Amino acid sequence: MELETMRQSLESELQEEMLTSLSVEDHERLTLLEEKKRKLKIAINKSFNRRINVEAEKDRLENLLKNNLVKNREELTNASQVTAMEDKLTRLKNYKSELDEINHRIEEINMELISVEKRITEFNEKLVPKQRELESWTAMREEYQHNVDEKSKHLNVLIAEQLRLEANIRDINDKIQHFGVIPSEEICKQYEKMCLKELRKELENTHKHLKNYSHVNKKAVDEFMSISNEKKRIDEALILLEKERDAAQELFDVLEQHKTNAISFTFKQITRYFAETFRKFNPSLNARLVFISADNEESTEEIPFAINECVIVGASIRLTDAITNEQLSELNPLSGGQKTLIALALIFAIQKCDPAPFYLFDEIDQALDSQYRKIVAELIHEQANKCQFITTTFQQELVGHADMCYGIQNVNNVSRIKVVSKEAAMNLLRESDSSF
Repeated sequence: MELETMRQSLESELQEEMLTSLSVEDHERLTLLEEKKRKLKIAINKSFNRRINVEAEKDRLENLLKNNLVKNREELTNASQVTAMEDKLTRLKNYKSELDEINHRIEEINMELISVEKRITEFNEKLVPKQRELESWTAMREEYQHNVDEKSKHLNVLIAEQLRLEANIRDINDKIQHFGVIPSEEICKQYEKMCLKELRKELENTHKHLKNYSHVNKKAVDEFMSISNEKKRIDEALILLEKERDAAQELFDVLEQHKTNAISFTFKQITRYFAETFRKFNPSLNARLVFISADNEESTEEIPFAINECVIVGASIRLTDAITNEQLSELNPLSGGQKTLIALALIFAIQKCDPAPFYLFDEIDQALDSQYRKIVAELIHEQANKCQFITTTFQQELVGHADMCYGIQNVNNVSRIKVVSKEAAMNLLRESDSSF
């Protein structure tokens, strides 16, 4: 009970928070002592629990010895009169061996119990100096706490003095600002050797002289210096902004030149492909693309208009006779089939320059003659390896080059689509031509 009471008192003292006023070395020593104490406490608890378990095992074995073995011995004694002597000897040997094992186990348990008690005694002996050390640390903590309280009071006095001095500094600064510009040290040295009477006389003369300048702003010099510093800062910021503007303008000019070069290169490619494709449709005419500027100037090669001088508003198509080189004034006199050929030539030129994934043509050969339909079908077949063409037609030329054909039928006023063979599609178109 005395050990348990001591342990509880130590635990209650350990649960109290240590003040941060201890030094770092004291904190480390206190932490090591607490960790060592915690380990000792865990070891004592383990030893105590082990002792309880050993005593329980000892009681169990003693009960087993008293209840079972004694009872078995009495049974053997009673049975010895009935059974044979050899059986009695055999059973007696077995019981003796069991008894020896139990006695040996009891001896081991007693040895362990003695060892546990010895360890408990050692822990108790170690606990006494640790308790004394803990008491000394507690006394040191109280002393440090007292010192901290004294220092706190002194610190409060110092803080109050600091606040008073800061207030005095602010008052003095306000008075200095009230006087205006402080004279330099050279001027102050002129009046160091004067007596008080001479200084007062000089001060009166100065006040009389200053009355002539009473209309002058006394803080003009300070304002001038402030404005000068602000102007210097603005000039530096202006120089930095001008450098950033020049760099941005240079980048803009480079990007604008890249854009112009890309447009010119793409336009030249489309123009060449357009002329080649249209020549396949109509060898008697030459077709070309031209840029149109805001002042109606034209160009077919490069972009001749300066970026800041003229604006490109679009592109146009010009047709000339291949023999006489005479230019057609307008495209309006052309037939619908010829306009279709021009549009297809432009589409195929763009497709060669920048192919799209697929193209969808809806009866593009409706207004074309048979020879032009064949050329269109051949061009689509040539470029079909780069993209996919989906076309609707009632003519046989496009179907002849198709990889897959779909037929649309009207069944009970409902359109149905199905895959048909190329031969079936051709027969359907022949039947449709014969019906007209």
